[in-house]
Amino acid sequence: MTSTPIQFKPSWVLRNRHIQSMLVSSPPRRWRIKNRVKSYQAHSQFEIVTTPKGPRLLAKRTLARNGTPRARVILLHGWEGSVDSSYLMAVGNALWQAGCETIRINFRDHGTSHYLNSGLFHSCRLDEVADAVKILTTDSAVPVFYVGFSLGGNFALRVSNIAHSFPAPPSHTFAISPVIVPRNVMDAMEQGFFIYQKYFIRKWRDSLHKKAELFPDQYNFDSWSKMRSLHAMTENLVERYTEYNEVDKYFRGYSIDGDYLDELKIPTTIITAKDDPIIPVSDFALLPNNPNLDIEVHDHGGHCGFIQDWSLASWLEQELVSRINAKIELKHKHD
Repeated sequence: MTSTPIQFKPSWVLRNRHIQSMLVSSPPRRWRIKNRVKSYQAHSQFEIVTTPKGPRLLAKRTLARNGTPRARVILLHGWEGSVDSSYLMAVGNALWQAGCETIRINFRDHGTSHYLNSGLFHSCRLDEVADAVKILTTDSAVPVFYVGFSLGGNFALRVSNIAHSFPAPPSHTFAISPVIVPRNVMDAMEQGFFIYQKYFIRKWRDSLHKKAELFPDQYNFDSWSKMRSLHAMTENLVERYTEYNEVDKYFRGYSIDGDYLDELKIPTTIITAKDDPIIPVSDFALLPNNPNLDIEVHDHGGHCGFIQDWSLASWLEQELVSRINAKIELKHKHD
């Protein structure tokens, strides 16, 4: 169902969709967050999660500051982000300051994890992410929550769709600006403001060059690197290095429109913005009317931005803390 939330209202200059979307990972914001999260990072430890089928993912766990945590929160970054992306650290730090344990998970080939698996990352690798989440939450004696951003929001929704069978299913899932129809997202980047396509192509090239250096006998991306279109680049890699023989089949492999979430049993909130330049707001109308799925559409916020003022703090940080605290209190009352 689509709800009408109390609208996020930034100052008038910050209502521009591109300012919102670019500020969230801008150098000034990264610098401010880096200083703010020093203690959080100092208390964080990497751990390698080996999943039952063999793939290994790199996670960063931050134990609660004062003994027993109020909750365990799984945090999933966006495409070509990492556990150390500024938006993930900012939200993780806010939750940690509020007494939660956080676990940030790198997708395959993100952050510094390229060496862990010989196969390339692609967005249909749901099993390994779901297995890692399951392993990292099974022993939890406190409520579990999932929070995902962009492609991480897409993964959070797909994991939630099967997580009711996990030993410790989440009490609630929050998906921020999630990918719904991948082809529409790619079209939006190719046809929209050039800076987004340029940004992701640069980061993707850097990532794949790291992979080729580690596994030179398996990968050669020289011809791929000369391409200038995200669609052509995706099609080339899908056909060469995945089990999918065409890009449309690949896109459908991680699309969540139509009836995909019909049987979703985990209470879930999607938070998105009408002015998101990367995720078309019309895609959210393609989701089912499931009582466990609440879709919040704000007028402003850009893509994963929701920057509230010139301190460059995101409204999402304290909003997620507030909502998770409310869910914890409600669970305690019911117990």
